[in-house]
Amino acid sequence: SEVLSDLNVAHDFIIDQALTKPEMLKRFKTLIVANARCMSDEAVKAVKKFAQQGGTVYISFNAATADELGFDRQEWPFKGVFGWHIRTVKAPASGITEVSKRAIKQR
Repeated sequence: SEVLSDLNVAHDFIIDQALTKPEMLKRFKTLIVANARCMSDEAVKAVKKFAQQGGTVYISFNAATADELGFDRQEWPFKGVFGWHIRTVKAPASGITEVSKRAIKQR
């Protein structure tokens, strides 16, 4: 916000619930979804619709990686919308037990 203000770019903040009101988003040409990790399914649908109707969306990598209650999503809901997706990779089991980890640290 500070950068936009310094550049004299008019901007506004909207809350998650306002995303689902079509009249609210009609006011904007661009939507910045920065670090909005927790988003409801309804808000995600609204952002997708905004983009599909020609609106410009800047989105951070962790946007909507959890629902509105903070539970992690199994799949990134914007997959396929913006031409990229997030892939999570789980590290393979190391076979090192807690005891052997402590022994390694002590060496």
